[in-house]
Parts: sequence; C-alpha cells; structure tokens
Amino acid sequence: MCRDSQGTGERPAGAAGGRATGNLDAETGTTVLELFTELSGPDKTIMMVTHERDVSAFVHRAITLADGRVADPGTTGEAR
Repeated sequence: MCRDSQGTGERPAGAAGGRATGNLDAETGTTVLELFTELSGPDKTIMMVTHERDVSAFVHRAITLADGRVADPGTTGEAR
C-alpha cells in the first residue's frame, strides 16, 4: 500500500510498498531501486518489504526479520 497524494497538493513524508521489483526484469528492477534512492532523503522515507537480499545494496537501513521477530534492527548510515 502506498500513500497517494496526487492532486491534493500534499507532499508526503514517505511511502511504503511491498514487492516493488518482484515482477520486473533485472534491468528495470535496478532502475526502480535507483529511482527510490534518488527520491529518498532527509525529509522522505521509502519503506520496502522484500525477500530479495540484493535490494539491501540500495538502502540506508535494512531491518531483518526471522520467525516473526526483528533479528537485526540494522543501522542507519550511508547507502551501502
């Protein structure tokens, strides 16, 4: 689910979505992840849920879940 503020004049602070690249070919998936990297910033958060570990190369923080619990809270820092 993503917050859509199109046409409202609002500038949302973030967006969330699942499987953002799940059905895309590798090149298009990489393009989408690069776009998310460009769109995120100090005043914008993009949250994704994925089973694809290679996606973590594009994020500032990755939180790992295992058995329904946080296994690794990740760290905040520069993009990997």
